[in-house]
Amino acid sequence: LLNKLKQYENDRLATRAFAYLDIISWLESKLSNVPVGEIIRQKASVHKRNQLKESKETLT
Repeated sequence: LLNKLKQYENDRLATRAFAYLDIISWLESKLSNVPVGEIIRQKASVHKRNQLKESKETLT
């Protein structure tokens, strides 16, 4: 199920559904027995690091 859902994660038409309920993070939390909040924090941290890296590369 997780793999099937991940294929729609970046789909322009499915983005709205993912915005209301982060089903992928919820499912990952259930599979790994980690609170969903922790999964979301980890993803946000990675996203923020990637944005900082991209902005530094743009400046150089």
